[in-house]
Formats: sequence, structure tokens, C-alpha cells
Amino acid sequence: MPRLRLPPASRRRIGAALLPLLLGAACVHATDTPAPAHAAIVQVLETYRTAVSTGDEALFATTLLDDDIPFHAVRAPGEVDPALDSRATRGVAAFRRSVFHSGRRYRQGFSDIRIAQDGALAQATLRFVTLRDDGSGGAGWKTLTLIDVGGRWKIASEFYTVGDVTDADRSAAAP
Repeated sequence: MPRLRLPPASRRRIGAALLPLLLGAACVHATDTPAPAHAAIVQVLETYRTAVSTGDEALFATTLLDDDIPFHAVRAPGEVDPALDSRATRGVAAFRRSVFHSGRRYRQGFSDIRIAQDGALAQATLRFVTLRDDGSGGAGWKTLTLIDVGGRWKIASEFYTVGDVTDADRSAAAP
């Protein structure tokens, strides 16, 4: 069978056209989440949401790898402290004090949840709304890194933004 010979410029154009398709296929394969893992990760997120909404600190603790994980609110561009280092991102204790020891009740809702997983490592991104009983609160986007430790998914990091709550956000936080 004769071999088709293309000029180098044509081969480059074809290669450039195929590269995004090939990379996309590789990314889809690497981030496919098998149903059992997906369900287990969603359960961790639901446990987290329930713990915040019911004020159950012990339940919240079951979702975390430990209390020393990176857990930090990322401010708007230009508002991030230039001296920020990794030690300053470990905010689980401050979050616990605010949510579980302040005497306030919170209601939290998640939407737009996306999960990507490869083996024992997963990432979840989502939109969240957290409302206090008085109707004040915050909404934003968060990204969580999860690790499968002995068959149990644990949150190994959380970074999130916080903005004002909209009317649409309030309905997302409804029980």
C-alpha cells in the first residue's frame, strides 16, 4: 500500500488540529470519577454541609484529614497579604471557632459541584452559600482536595472566596 506523503507544513497543521483532541481525551480519562468514588466524595461534601448546618463539630472533624490542613479564604486580587505563606493558610481552628463556638447558627448550601479524580486523589469545586440565622452570610467558590485514606475520602485542603449573598444564593442555601 502506498504511503501518503504530506509536506511538512501540512503535517504541522494536522498535528496542531489534533493535539487539543488528544489532550482533551487524556484529561477526560484522567479525571473520570468511577461511580463508587464519586458517591463517596459527594457523601463527604454532604457530611461537611450537614455538620455546618447542624452545628455538629464532631461530624465536621470526620471530613478532614486533620486539623492542620490548608483551609483559607482567598481575598480579591490586590487584597491578598503579600506576606502570605503556607502556615497562614491553616485556618481550620478559626473556622471551627466561628462556626461551632460563636453561638450562631448557620445554614449552608452547595451547588455547581464538579468532581475530578485520579486514583486516590480528587478535587471538588463548588459554589457555596452560608447564611446565619439573621440572614447575613457569605457566598463564593471553593476548591477542595481530597485523598482516599484507607478507603475513606478526607479533605486535605480547602481554599475559598467569599462575597455578598444574592437572592439566588439564599434559595440555594434553603434546607
